[in-house]
Amino acid sequence: MGHMECNSLFVSLIKVCLMMKKNKLISNINFEDYNDKINFSELNIDVIKENKTITRKDYFIGINSYGFGGSNFCCLLENYNNEFENDKKDNNINLIKYSYNDNEFLERNLSLVYEYDESHFDKSLYNYNKLSSKNYNKFFICKDQNELEELVTFNDESKINIIDGQKISLEKNKICFVFTGQGPQYNKMGIDNYNNFKVFRETIDKIDHLWKQESGYSFIDKTKMFKNNNQNKEINLNEPIYGQTAMFYYQIAMIELLKYFGIESSINLGHSAGEVASLYSSNIINLEDAVKISYIRSYLQQTTAYSGRMLMINLSQDDLKKIIDKQNIKLEIAVENSENSCVLSGTEDEINKVNDYFTNEYPNIFKKLVPGCVSFHSESQDKIKNELLEKLKNIKSKINYNKLISSSTLTNSIENINDYFWNNVRNKVEFKNSLLKLKSLDPSCIIEIGPHPTLKYHINTEIENCNYLLVSENNSSNGSSGTNNISLN
Repeated sequence: MGHMECNSLFVSLIKVCLMMKKNKLISNINFEDYNDKINFSELNIDVIKENKTITRKDYFIGINSYGFGGSNFCCLLENYNNEFENDKKDNNINLIKYSYNDNEFLERNLSLVYEYDESHFDKSLYNYNKLSSKNYNKFFICKDQNELEELVTFNDESKINIIDGQKISLEKNKICFVFTGQGPQYNKMGIDNYNNFKVFRETIDKIDHLWKQESGYSFIDKTKMFKNNNQNKEINLNEPIYGQTAMFYYQIAMIELLKYFGIESSINLGHSAGEVASLYSSNIINLEDAVKISYIRSYLQQTTAYSGRMLMINLSQDDLKKIIDKQNIKLEIAVENSENSCVLSGTEDEINKVNDYFTNEYPNIFKKLVPGCVSFHSESQDKIKNELLEKLKNIKSKINYNKLISSSTLTNSIENINDYFWNNVRNKVEFKNSLLKLKSLDPSCIIEIGPHPTLKYHINTEIENCNYLLVSENNSSNGSSGTNNISLN
């Protein structure tokens, strides 16, 4: 055929596809002998001199085609393995992604769904979610092929089961996970996900195994959470040892569930106790260390239970500070959530005085007592400092800020885990400033990891028009179980 110029790449491509189909490596017909100036052994190069059977199930073949006049082509092909074990068959609910560069092509391919059977649905789950996201995406949350067909037929994006991917950019280095702290937990939290998703269930069970090694007891057995609706009524989820632990279990399991569906963060921001999960998501600490930190943090803060209360007030930090200084109020600003929202922390008597004062003097300013029995991020925590620093000093991981935005320190200068988490416990939560730092990174998507949209207002206040999502179960606010869906709201 002579010199094929640009067409040489297509011949190479067809040859490789045929080899993959037959699982055969074809010999180089014009090869005669090795060049003694090339160290083939050291370079780990082999020349196929006779046909070979490919025995591996999964493999790649690269193509380098250098044509006439600079018509070069390079690509990497992965074989199609028709024999696969679909671990998603253990799920009662599945998320399937369709992703294309052209919206018209996306809609056209969705219309082909009706031609497929259940086996093709299994293959779609296996293959499509592995593909990187392109310009136009649609996600369908469904149980099986029949439910997928129903969703495609009506194509109603107002439904919780259909997510328009144009609203959710999954560009690399643009997804931020935000982890709420203690507060939104409730007794039936995580039950649907535990029952419906194998990876969520296995993660919860693995955490509980590690938790038992640290604490000497199973959190799940003690509280009856996650597995069933019969929670131990003697458990007060507003106490740190229960509330923080439940949120930690839930958030780590949600990280792994999202990863399972191909959604991973490149930026992580934690709010107070949510920083444990944030460091885990940032690959700073492993699961064993995360469990250790969560246990030590929560059980030490449990020793400060009933030390006081906290009060959220819709005022800027500057305006609030002027009032508490003028009135000689002995409280600390524990959290700056956004431009017009702060949280005071201190003794219950002082909190009640301030609450009454604002009710009488500033009745139009919204305020709310935070559920709980601990004055977090205040001087009441000073008594646990030495023990916390001592118990966490053997964790060797060092803090890096490549994927982490800290709400404990604004300097990014702390490296040791024990120092970091003492700052996390004692310092004011700098959530507003953390959001401003996040805004400067121009995230394409902000996903709050928690059972309720606790931080949504503050995120939208500081980062206008951001793509905010809450990844949670589709349960009602009182914790009663609704339809079995994972939702992105």
